[in-house]
Amino acid sequence: MRSWTLFALVFPSVDCQRGKNRQAAEAGGGRFKPAAAVFSLPLIPHHEILSRRSRRLGQDGLEEISALYQGYGTHYVDLWVGTPPQRQTAIVDTGSGITAFPCSLCSNCGYDHHTDSAFVETNSSTFRPVACDKCSLGPCGSLGHDGLDDICIINMRYEEGSSWKAYESWDLAYVGGPHNEGLSGHDPTIEEDANFEVEVAAKTNGSDPFNADSFRFPLSFGCQSMISGLFKTQLADGIVGMEWNESAIWSQMYVNGVIQKQAFSLCYLEQPSATRNGNGSGALTLGGYDQRLHDTPLVWAENVRDQRGFYVVEVRQVYLRANGGESAAIQEGERVINTKMDQRVLNDGHIIVDSGTTNTYLKKKVRPQFAAAWKEATGQELPPPEATIALFSPDQLKTLPTILFQLRVADVIDPGDAQAIDDEHIPGLAASIDPANPRDVLVALPAGRYLSPIDTEGNYEFRIHFTEANLGGGVIGANILVGHDVAFDLDNNRLGFAESRCDYEGINGEGADPA
Repeated sequence: MRSWTLFALVFPSVDCQRGKNRQAAEAGGGRFKPAAAVFSLPLIPHHEILSRRSRRLGQDGLEEISALYQGYGTHYVDLWVGTPPQRQTAIVDTGSGITAFPCSLCSNCGYDHHTDSAFVETNSSTFRPVACDKCSLGPCGSLGHDGLDDICIINMRYEEGSSWKAYESWDLAYVGGPHNEGLSGHDPTIEEDANFEVEVAAKTNGSDPFNADSFRFPLSFGCQSMISGLFKTQLADGIVGMEWNESAIWSQMYVNGVIQKQAFSLCYLEQPSATRNGNGSGALTLGGYDQRLHDTPLVWAENVRDQRGFYVVEVRQVYLRANGGESAAIQEGERVINTKMDQRVLNDGHIIVDSGTTNTYLKKKVRPQFAAAWKEATGQELPPPEATIALFSPDQLKTLPTILFQLRVADVIDPGDAQAIDDEHIPGLAASIDPANPRDVLVALPAGRYLSPIDTEGNYEFRIHFTEANLGGGVIGANILVGHDVAFDLDNNRLGFAESRCDYEGINGEGADPA
């Protein structure tokens, strides 16, 4: 579906599905009643403990790579919360800034659709509700339940009708790890001893899923008591916010010293279907990116909105390359048609990169230019918005044009990057079609990712929608991210794109060499 405007906190949406898990309270022996909102922390903060240990081991940074799984048009990751850890699967959403999932008070929460039961607060010895004087995600209020009168309330409502309510909570958590097995967890207050350095050295390989609990950290999240709409019917239990925001999970990991860079990357593989058992569909790297995933050099586009919130790119132009192809590399003699969209109109209102939105959305005003280029490339009229495209075979699908998005180059390019050395022969750069902007980034969207089958008779849905109002901006959705490792480098305010098969299983356990 798409990114939606919120009417409560201004955290954008997930997308085409959402929902949460199971009835819950029964597993914990009844309704949850919170303990007093008082808990102790070590005098030396957790991030400083980890930082000291990292320095002593000669490490200049920690990165973790975890498996992603296929949802209904979205991708999700395992999030293990509590002591002992309980699994909650969560859609990875760069259009949202908060992590949330159903807890034991949530009834009628779509349990038949989700992968897991609700999170049971009383089953975790480290769970704490956030006291009213510490609210960071919402105001102090009441949920209308016994014992939950003075608590931090989060209300989220989305334009397409979905909504959820939660109370702000805190617990220890880690991302990834074995899909069906919780790890024991490391106590952040653990005392130093003679054997600790050996233990840490063996457990800081972020590529090994059995080391995932080495990246455990105190997570602030929304404990949902109500969900509606698409949040009920999505496969994943909840949502993990990846927006540029202090509440985002990567930011919380950074503040707690679990990762040493304000960066992460999403590598999306698209599977034919989703299953409740988990269909491996790529990788999430926290704290950087993993070059072993890359089939082409990483090239950098500017995050043009240099303030917290959405990730925004400037689309310089859109092209159609006749006769298809998966890569953005332009071969000699290939016919590339410039849609000649008005750059100012195209980018008015900002174009965001939203991993939680299934499809891509552009302005209504640029549809005529795209339609003219489509007819030049295919000899056919672009179907009207409400229509489907009839194709007779997968071979015909391969002959349809590949759409190329040209993104403005980042201001910061590392001196040793291929992008800074050779702009003529690097896949993913615009030198061959726009000599005036040779280091702009090209991102390819082949027909198999802008058309989706809707039946077994060869009918397809068009997944680029020209529906945005004049000031509505646009959305680069998950269908464009598929087949790429997309790096979000907040330290340098840029987004990197490398073409990739996103083969997490192929690199897992080989020894990490992340950047």
